[in-house]
Amino acid sequence: MKKILFLFFLYVLIFSAFENSYCLNKDYIIIIKSDDVKTYSELIEGFKDGFDDEFNYDIEIINIKRDWKIAEEVIDNIKKRDIKPPLILMLGLKAAYSVQQKITDIPLIFCAVLDWEHSLQKKNNTTGISMEIPALGLLEQYKFIKRNLKNIGIVYSKENYKEMVDKKEMEFKNINANIIRIELSGASGKKIYSLRKLKKAFNRMKNKIDCLLMVPDFKIINTSNFNYMVNKCKTNKIPFFAFEEGFVKAGALASLSPSFYNIGSQANFLAKKILLMKIPPAKIKVLTPIGTEFILNSKTADKLGLNIKLLKQFADKVY
Repeated sequence: MKKILFLFFLYVLIFSAFENSYCLNKDYIIIIKSDDVKTYSELIEGFKDGFDDEFNYDIEIINIKRDWKIAEEVIDNIKKRDIKPPLILMLGLKAAYSVQQKITDIPLIFCAVLDWEHSLQKKNNTTGISMEIPALGLLEQYKFIKRNLKNIGIVYSKENYKEMVDKKEMEFKNINANIIRIELSGASGKKIYSLRKLKKAFNRMKNKIDCLLMVPDFKIINTSNFNYMVNKCKTNKIPFFAFEEGFVKAGALASLSPSFYNIGSQANFLAKKILLMKIPPAKIKVLTPIGTEFILNSKTADKLGLNIKLLKQFADKVY
């Protein structure tokens, strides 16, 4: 009888250890999002639609509500857990930056981070999907709007965006297009460049460019600066291309942005590489987004004298 009881308890001990080991490797994935926005929901849907019999996890979704304090509390809670997730998916800059600063022992995948090379680091436990669409893709789509488009204007800050514009200039040069660049410098800290400086920059380039390309440089972008660029581009019949749908809704002509559902699918692909194929994030390159969404502002198109009926055929969404 004692031998039977001993074998029973030994079985329970082994089984418990197996269950804990199983949970450590395949229990749940955490998704930390910067805020509650529609695009993140689309991304999560794309991620979950890639689940199958071999790759099927519970999902815990945490919203930090753009609050650094909430982010810190969430991360501290994760670090204290007995059973940690085998992977964390981070949506948006605040989520990605907060998590990457404090978690080094769990694989991380970032998504929906503009200009990630400037905002984040490619640490050994981190990989992700870029939001940057290659120059060729941008040019081909925007030539539907203006066929002879060749000279592309960009206004940017030296502090935030010089390296990225250098890179874009080389990309466009390789496809026989030119970047006409105006660099602003001298604003310290988080200070945004004044409308006066932006006016000078625009007046220097307006007769040299076929379009104005907005970049995610938040030392340039605020409400007054954006509205100035929208109005002056309309007056001068210059297409103004934004990087995100919200700016098109507010008056820019169009944007070409990645499909968030597809980014979710790509995040699922990366997660499978890490968890099924056991490839460390350090050996996985950041992916270029696959698939785009073309957003058009029909009122702005009308002001520019463009063929709205034709453009609507190509647009995924029209304002």
